[in-house]
Amino acid sequence: MGSVEGLLRGRPTSWEADLIHQLITGAAAEEDLPARRTEPVRVPLDIDEEWDRFGLADLAQEAFDEINGRMLEVDDESPESGALADEHLAVDELEASDRAAYISAFTASARRIAQEHGITASTEVITSSYLDSQPAHEPDELEERIRYAAVVRTPHPITDSNATELMEQGVRRTELAAALRATGHDYRARVARVSS
Repeated sequence: MGSVEGLLRGRPTSWEADLIHQLITGAAAEEDLPARRTEPVRVPLDIDEEWDRFGLADLAQEAFDEINGRMLEVDDESPESGALADEHLAVDELEASDRAAYISAFTASARRIAQEHGITASTEVITSSYLDSQPAHEPDELEERIRYAAVVRTPHPITDSNATELMEQGVRRTELAAALRATGHDYRARVARVSS
């Protein structure tokens, strides 16, 4: 047939031909579908998974274990006990701040990527954690592509390096944690720098 006119030859002015013409010319190519999306793009982010992948879960747990271990050794009424409790709180707050900053950067990356795909519908990031009682959002194919691209484009929250590249080169999370510790980027060292 080759063309819409060829398909409609013989009945070009009928109402059926008009509907067929609208159907054929109104169809979008696969690559144009994201731009025509009207429902929100909901990009999932498992923050605990990313924290583990970055080696930051290990660093935070190590800091808490060291502080808690020392708290068991000192008298509860001593000034050191109070200082350790303050440090524990400061590590907790710093980790929460790092997580919030990463979620914000990831969200900005996901929105930029959605715009690059021509998506005009709203883009929201759905964060999940092991503490959540509700199941994580199951992404569709487009949402999963955006999630993966955002993970790749969002830098490591502490070093601004590309953690995904390091992981693809075979660097394990324990090696990332060791490198952060060696360069003074562990939580206790960072808290000490902020406190002084």
